[in-house]
Parts: sequence; C-alpha cells; structure tokens
Amino acid sequence: MIKLSELLDKVGQEDADINNDGKTDKTDKYLANRRKAIAANIDETHLNWPPTQDHEATMAKGELRDMIENAITIYKLIEPNQQIPGWVSAYITLASDYIDSVAGYLVEEEATIGQEI
Repeated sequence: MIKLSELLDKVGQEDADINNDGKTDKTDKYLANRRKAIAANIDETHLNWPPTQDHEATMAKGELRDMIENAITIYKLIEPNQQIPGWVSAYITLASDYIDSVAGYLVEEEATIGQEI
C-alpha cells in the first residue's frame, strides 16, 4: 500500500518529478506552478494566530475617527435655529444613542475587569 506522504514530493524538496510517477510531464509542471501560485498568495498576516492586534478594534478606531471628523463638520454646519429635515435629526439621534450604548458597555466592562483584579 502506498502512503499519502509518498505520492508527492514535500514542499521545498521537490525534484522535477513532483508526483513521483517515474516521469516528468505536464502534471509535474502543473503541480509546480500551482504550489508557486499558492505560495505567492499566502497572506502572511494570517500565519501568526492568534493575531497580535484585533482587526475589529483597529477598524472600530478608524470608524470612530471618521465619525469625530464628520460630527465636527456637521456641528459647524448646523446653525442654532436652522430648520433641518426630520430624517437628519433622526439619524443624529440614532448615532448618538448607539455611541452612548457602546460607551456605557465599554465603561462597564472596564469597571468589571478592574474589580476582578
């Protein structure tokens, strides 16, 4: 019985006959090209697991930075007695409510972690 490890040359230890069928042909060339393509497309950031930096946190901080910039722009553009459409007021209220909820959650989490120590 042939073992699976004997069917193909190990990556990095290939000879011209990668599939070890006794001849060098288009199959070996295909396997070599396929391995080369896969190696070229491996995203090395995913090789270090678990990640050293949380992608979600990085994205959230970027979104918050954009929100702050947009909030400043909106704040400057709205005059105290200006008439604004209802949907604008509703969106601002929703955004404020969502941010308040996240802030409350994170403050509570930090307080809980501080009590555990």
